[in-house]
Amino acid sequence: MNIRSTPHEWENHHVLQVNREPMHVPLGAYASFVEAASCDRTSSPFVQSLDGLWKFSLVQNPLSVPQDFYKVNEDVSRWKEIRVPGNWELQGYDAPIYTNIKFPFDMSNVNDKHVLQPGRKGPVTDNEFLSLRPPFVPSNNPTGCYVRSFMVPDTWKERDVFLQFDGVESAFYLWVNGEKVGYSQDSKLSAEFDVTTYLLPGENTVALQVMRWCDGSYLEDQDYWHLSGIYRSVTLYSKPKIRIRDFKVMALLDESCQDGELIVYSYVNNAEGFADYQVQARLLDAQGEDVIPAVTAEVSADSPMYDRSKWVREAGAALLMASIAKPTKWSAEEPSLYTLVLTLLNSQGEAVDYESCRVGFRRIEMTKDGVITLNGERLVIRGVNRHEHHPETGRTISRERMREEIIAMKRLNFNAVRTSHYPNDPVWYDLCNEYGLYLVDEANLETHGIQSLLSKDPEWAHAYLDRAIRMVMRDKNHPSILFWSLGNESGVGMNHAAMTGWIRYYDPYRLIQYESGDSSSLITDIRTPMYPTLSWVEEEMANTGDLRPMVMCEYAYAKSNSTGNFYKFWDMVDRYPRFQGGFVWDWSDKALVHTSEDGTRYWAYGGDFGENVTDEVVEMCLNGVVQPDLTPHPGALEIKKLQAPVAIKVHDLSKGTVYINNKYLSSSLSHLDLHWEVCKNGIPTENGLLSLPDVIAGQSEVLRVPFTSLAREIGQEYYLNLSLRLKHALSWAEYGYEICQEQFELPFSDQVRPLKLEAGGTIRLDQTTDRIEISGERFAIAFDKQEGLLSSYVIDGQLLINSGMSENFYRAPTGIDDALAGRQSIAAVWREFGLDRLERQDVRTRACQVDEPHSFLVCRVGFCAAISLLTKPTDQPVVSKTG
Repeated sequence: MNIRSTPHEWENHHVLQVNREPMHVPLGAYASFVEAASCDRTSSPFVQSLDGLWKFSLVQNPLSVPQDFYKVNEDVSRWKEIRVPGNWELQGYDAPIYTNIKFPFDMSNVNDKHVLQPGRKGPVTDNEFLSLRPPFVPSNNPTGCYVRSFMVPDTWKERDVFLQFDGVESAFYLWVNGEKVGYSQDSKLSAEFDVTTYLLPGENTVALQVMRWCDGSYLEDQDYWHLSGIYRSVTLYSKPKIRIRDFKVMALLDESCQDGELIVYSYVNNAEGFADYQVQARLLDAQGEDVIPAVTAEVSADSPMYDRSKWVREAGAALLMASIAKPTKWSAEEPSLYTLVLTLLNSQGEAVDYESCRVGFRRIEMTKDGVITLNGERLVIRGVNRHEHHPETGRTISRERMREEIIAMKRLNFNAVRTSHYPNDPVWYDLCNEYGLYLVDEANLETHGIQSLLSKDPEWAHAYLDRAIRMVMRDKNHPSILFWSLGNESGVGMNHAAMTGWIRYYDPYRLIQYESGDSSSLITDIRTPMYPTLSWVEEEMANTGDLRPMVMCEYAYAKSNSTGNFYKFWDMVDRYPRFQGGFVWDWSDKALVHTSEDGTRYWAYGGDFGENVTDEVVEMCLNGVVQPDLTPHPGALEIKKLQAPVAIKVHDLSKGTVYINNKYLSSSLSHLDLHWEVCKNGIPTENGLLSLPDVIAGQSEVLRVPFTSLAREIGQEYYLNLSLRLKHALSWAEYGYEICQEQFELPFSDQVRPLKLEAGGTIRLDQTTDRIEISGERFAIAFDKQEGLLSSYVIDGQLLINSGMSENFYRAPTGIDDALAGRQSIAAVWREFGLDRLERQDVRTRACQVDEPHSFLVCRVGFCAAISLLTKPTDQPVVSKTG
């Protein structure tokens, strides 16, 4: 490729950054050990937030930006102000765009260089979105100009200063005090710049030019609202000239999962003069006490050419190792965390820099039988896919909102999240460590609209690999991350193999997954199918040729309260050890708050903002388990029940006994109480509370519920309701919160006089002009002659039914039934066949032998059954369940 033909960085996939710092873990730049032990990255006097109001101007494209707007003396006082972090489309500028598969680019201008023209090289297809020309983007490319000023504290003198952007979409240039600092793209990962040499005493000015589209947008074709701007936090921080620039922590368990080993690589920047510098590591428990004596190691001046030891020294790094006897293990059930504090000591032994992070000891691996285990136990993923979305702030999510989402997930018995389909805000991982959620950390990579085109193109290999490397380098220390994902719906190609190879070498202690790479173990360690059929899963579980574990990366599409067949998937999770759960699609409805002309606020979907590009199914963004405000949809309750980590089954209800099956990974049931009640016709008659036996994980015990065995009334219904609730409050639920519930009908049939079929019994048939009556010793059943419907049903003199029941061959479609546009959707076929507007036509009503395809069968004891034999039209592929 001739790079000269693409002079702009935003249309050159070989230029991913200019002058950007290498990726590293989030740093706190702490001033003291106490600050570092808090792990609060906002607490240091060497950290300054630049969140707030910035001056802002939006222009049509990058070539139309105001000349010299970034210079110090340029007057931008008449510009409006915009909130940072935030998306400009939700603050009155331009329009949000929702798409699923197709790219959000305007294709109407056929003369644009991003549209493939006849005679140009590229794929030939009828699909306009396979007729794009990466890396070119539309000439109509909204571009935001941001400006603000800031002061650098005097205490930062003689230190290096860095400007960090946690998320900017999609690409930007940076100026400080009128000097161009650099360029960055990849809208879902942090971009950091060393601005030390650009700063002036007193007031300083920072300016950004943010493009809505860049060549990286071809790798960001996710199913969501396409929004723009500085949407995550902006931070200014300073560090010593010689400093901790990064650190890698491995908190491992031995094969028995009993004892731990802590391995830490602490990297010092490549400045000269770190000779005789040391790094000290201290590991603290939840009470702030040292778990082991402090460990100190010198910073290596070089790397050995040959080293056969497992842990190799690296230049500019201190290697610290320690053994920990029987550490408390981390899991989603018991997210036990330690605090690691690193202190950089100079040649005089003085502390000059501090960094820290939370540490969790756990072991994730795959057995020879193809089962994923965590800490030696079979792992079951009760997961959900989550986009970063807020109905009012779009992609900008506050810490409190994240906390609310995690609590809502835990309360619905979710234990895992796939960060679909990009790395999330750094705060999200901290909270998942704390509250206990397993994570699939997914690379910001989706090329759905052009499928494998770029995945197989070596020209794009660097762009792919860069996104994988930077994700892992930022997030490597989080115990909540069990899996790395190569992205979503990008076909498969050698560029994915390159991503897998790098990750496997750098981090052999986690597993890699990628849905489109299912067939190749070179790409993915585990099989992660998307929306598999039940029959296909059954077949694959019987396939001994591929024993990799299977976790559904997406299933139970929750659009408009769907999630059908959910219980059938979870029956198979219980039956097949290698079938280990999945991630529901998806967490919340991705609606945005909009205001109608009359001032009414409502949840809007694609097309509601007057945008000229949107998805063919405009409401496809509304597919959440919960509503945009996190209110659960009705289907969420079924998910909660079936994902419960405890199951209650019938043992012998005549004796009041049930099975209690502990389905937790490692927790016993000692934290739960059993609340029970017996109801007669829905009215409670007695209740009680039982403490559960200490059932260990994976085991079952029989428990007797001590309801009375008094005689019951004839003809009444009695049910036993069981509820397992928390004995004590947890971080995500109050005391008494219900984890699961079950209901069983009690077998008191021996208290009711049975109906007996006697050989000598007779049935009498009487007819009048308008009805047919069939009667016996204890019953009378009448049918309306005109309509052919059951009109009354009497047993032992008690009227049980007083009006007819009619056929129904239609139901309200779910979101899945209506998911596809036009004629292709299942619901559209039903409507075309007229199932939504059937009219009943009565032909004839008669009493006869059971020889018709639709009949009522009446037995001597008064039992009545409706029998229907229907033939499905050959051109009607799917018939709804009806009755």
